[in-house]
Amino acid sequence: MISQLAFEIHDSAGRVSIHYSKGVRAIKYDAIYKKLEVFLDPDYVCENKEIMRNFNASCKPYLHGFYDVEWISIC
Repeated sequence: MISQLAFEIHDSAGRVSIHYSKGVRAIKYDAIYKKLEVFLDPDYVCENKEIMRNFNASCKPYLHGFYDVEWISIC
C-alpha cells in the first residue's frame, strides 16, 4: 500500500500539484504519454479534490487518470 502520493501536472493553465494522503492501492505510469493512473480504495483522501476534478480523465470510480504529469513522489 502506498501511504502518500504527490504529483504535478503541467498544462497550458500552468502547474497544478495533487496530493493523496490515504487510500492509494497502486499506480501505473506511462512515461511516453506522461499518463498516470491512480487505483484507489473507497476511503481515499485527496487534499485537492476540487482541483483534481478538473484534471481527472477517468470516469471509473476509484480510478483516477491524469495526463501531462511532470513528476511523481511516492512514500
